[in-house]
Amino acid sequence: MFIGTDRQAFIDLLDVDLELPIHWYPMYVGNSAVYTPLEELPEDIQELYVYDPEYARTILAEEGYPDGLTIEYYTQGSAYELDYASLLADVWAKMGVTVEIKVIDAVTYNLMRHEITYNDTFDRSIEIADPLVTMQIHKTGDFFNTPGYSNPEYDALVDQMVQSMDPDERNVIAKELALIALRDCFLIPTSVRAEGYFWWPWIKNYYGETNVGDWEIDAVLAHSWIDEDLKTEMGY
Repeated sequence: MFIGTDRQAFIDLLDVDLELPIHWYPMYVGNSAVYTPLEELPEDIQELYVYDPEYARTILAEEGYPDGLTIEYYTQGSAYELDYASLLADVWAKMGVTVEIKVIDAVTYNLMRHEITYNDTFDRSIEIADPLVTMQIHKTGDFFNTPGYSNPEYDALVDQMVQSMDPDERNVIAKELALIALRDCFLIPTSVRAEGYFWWPWIKNYYGETNVGDWEIDAVLAHSWIDEDLKTEMGY
């Protein structure tokens, strides 16, 4: 299904005036210390990025699905998520996969994600800015390991990376982990998108932090304050 996923179609769905890469996971493209360009990846991994729905259909037949298969796909109900789900259904239909879209509420979504109680396929975003975090969340049993991925070799390398105090050694391990993740195909990356945080200039002592723990921002906001004079001066 990796080969049968048209990544360019998902990039086009974002409708941004940027040239986004089709190879962006699991390492951030802008971090040359850990990111391996597509053309430098091993040949067997490069082949995964060649969109070929007919070949994907052949692979499915070889795996015991000559007539294709039907899967459930779980997502939430925002306009973008519904458009994304519809595009996914259209793209995967070309290789013989029928996608039944299941729209669920946020509470159910989070329960299914963390308890891994969903069937077939689940929609979620992955952060790639910090290779240590990106690799660690797919260790066996991790709370954020939505695919339920488990590989002893991968786990051992993650432990080694976490324990290392040498950034160069961590970068080498991160590159090795990336190859394992791509070969095992435990998730299918579609499109990368940049996210930004904006705040009014009258918010003082705040510098764009999003969390200081598990999405905990209260400690940051407790030390921020509003410059009322500046806010008034700007017409608010």
